Amino acid sequence: MHKYLVLIAMLFTFSLQAQEKESITNYLSNAMEMYNQQGMSVAVVKDGKVDYAQAFGYAHIDNKTSVDVNTVFELASLSKAFTAASVGILVDNGLVKWDDKVKDHLPDFKMYDPYVEENFLVEDLLCHRNGYNTFDGDLLWYGTNYSAKEIAERFSKLAPKHGFRTEYGYSNLNFVNAGLLIEKLSGQSWADFIQDSILTPLGMENSYTKLEYFKAQRNKAHPHVKGRPIAYQNFDNCVGAVGVRSNVLDLAKWANMWLNKGMLPDSTALLSPATVNKIFQLHTPQPISEGDINNNILFKGAALGWFVTMYNDHRILKHSGGLPGFILNLALLPEEKLAVVVLTNSETILPFATTNYLLDAYTIGNVEDWAAKYLPFQKKREETQVKYKQLVQGVPQKFPHIAALGTYEDVMYGKATIALNKNGEPQLTLNPAADLFTGELKHLSGASYEVKFNDPFLPAGRVHFKTDKTGVPISFEIELPNPDFHFYNLNFKKKK
Repeated sequence: MHKYLVLIAMLFTFSLQAQEKESITNYLSNAMEMYNQQGMSVAVVKDGKVDYAQAFGYAHIDNKTSVDVNTVFELASLSKAFTAASVGILVDNGLVKWDDKVKDHLPDFKMYDPYVEENFLVEDLLCHRNGYNTFDGDLLWYGTNYSAKEIAERFSKLAPKHGFRTEYGYSNLNFVNAGLLIEKLSGQSWADFIQDSILTPLGMENSYTKLEYFKAQRNKAHPHVKGRPIAYQNFDNCVGAVGVRSNVLDLAKWANMWLNKGMLPDSTALLSPATVNKIFQLHTPQPISEGDINNNILFKGAALGWFVTMYNDHRILKHSGGLPGFILNLALLPEEKLAVVVLTNSETILPFATTNYLLDAYTIGNVEDWAAKYLPFQKKREETQVKYKQLVQGVPQKFPHIAALGTYEDVMYGKATIALNKNGEPQLTLNPAADLFTGELKHLSGASYEVKFNDPFLPAGRVHFKTDKTGVPISFEIELPNPDFHFYNLNFKKKK
């Protein structure tokens, strides 16, 4: 009988009492210290209302400006659900179909393989099955001066690693193409369409799609890397994949729309129930591990702008986001009318521990110490960063290859320059992202050199030259291990 009652309890979710909420606040406050987290804002939506909202820490560690529930954060890849919803609105308005060929609407749409280019469907843009490895091509938008159209065109020069629709591979670049599709069909910029068709109808008054509007706000979170504030970076060329900025209270409105199957508070539809159902469906399965099976996770994978799986025997739609200095997470339990939003302005995995803790509190009541459970993974991340730093350790020597000075070019990425800096030392610049990717070259051994770019987010790396028979450099590759940007896809050849 007891087991039966426990099973029944697991099928329902519930609001919390004041004492339970106080316990959550105390727990999260302690977790902030455990992870040396700069700032965090959280909200829980239950049955159409915000049942819990709290903020912790600082928006700027040096200025000691506090985070509150109105503080606006970069949303990074949480923006992808806004792009999927935008395509859904266009579908509901009869301007496009999910199974339309992209090229029928975007004649300039290009992919490496002509067959894939001709048969790429609208829904393929939103579910990570284009044949590339996760994050392939992301250096095209990161800090570059390329427009969204230029990014999409250059991406088509990179060969895929797998067959079309055969493997999961997270793709920011497909969402850039989705943003271009939205612009073509709507006659508006992606930013204006999101503002007019989603943010304004939902009453998300403290949400923005343009960096200049975000930076003009007083109550905004500053990004922090390795515990230190860094400058805001402009990624508005990656519209569709990133680009929305918001706070937890506005995102509660956004979550409620999804939990209400596309309905707004005034009972009008932002999205039709059929479109919400289509977006929430599993489109690209991911492999199931033994650990997944032990946790009763029998399926997981990409929906359209979301990921879908199981949590505590509940169907869950979720998406995380990350940019230098920001990590965020949003989870929906549609059948339970429950959502959790966690926004942070530093680079720990506390948002995921916090999400699980809050989901436990609202679904089973018996919470696990997720902050302690995830802490070893956080320490492992930090140890990996140390290993990246050790990669380039060596004895600096004078740069021996004056012949290496000049201009190089990678077919996809574009040009790079090696020149002497004001101190007479050789300096490498990746021209499309010169502000981020400029760094002095220091000889290590043979034809290998250390480079530490200006970017505060990435570790130092190595530059390996290939020479001709006379020892003159003719090309170089960059070895810069990190989980986000694939320098190994680049091969810069010297221009004659």
